[in-house]
Amino acid sequence: MFGPAGRAYIYTIHARQCMNVVTERQGVGSAVLIRAVEPLTGVSMMQQRRGTVQSNELCRGPARLCEAFQIGRDLDGWDLGLGKRLWIADVLRDVSANIVRSPRIGVTSATDLPLRFFLHHNRFVSGTRKQRSID
Repeated sequence: MFGPAGRAYIYTIHARQCMNVVTERQGVGSAVLIRAVEPLTGVSMMQQRRGTVQSNELCRGPARLCEAFQIGRDLDGWDLGLGKRLWIADVLRDVSANIVRSPRIGVTSATDLPLRFFLHHNRFVSGTRKQRSID
């Protein structure tokens, strides 16, 4: 989590992996937790890894996401700009109008800070139904 920016920070919590993307220069502890993604390709492989066929449950939650993508501690520090094995791709469609934010979830401190960003009403977003929408 302490840099350099654009690297994966993979850590273990409750015997499962979670992934953050480091966002600041080396030595400064700052990262964004990747809580969920909408699976677009490789769904059958993710279903095998996760042991479920429900597409909205494959990558909804940080540990489920890592399991579906087979992200382990061996990728800690991985350069996400390499475009190999694990990377962050450009947005495939314009979704900027649908991005909303809400208070953080799954943490015990600073729970009131609006630091959670997601697509409004997206069924692949993690959290309870109420947390997935900001109506």
